[in-house]
Amino acid sequence: MHPELQNYLQILADLRGQVKALIAGLPVDALNWRPIVGTDEHATNSLAV
Repeated sequence: MHPELQNYLQILADLRGQVKALIAGLPVDALNWRPIVGTDEHATNSLAV
């Protein structure tokens, strides 16, 4: 594997770990909360998505 690709994959793995650590303690309501609810182009997804 190319060193550049290996470095990129390591950075992605590190970022996934950081996100996992940040959301690990959140309650279900926080994970399912949507900042902008709706069906238009401004609607957002929850963290659970």
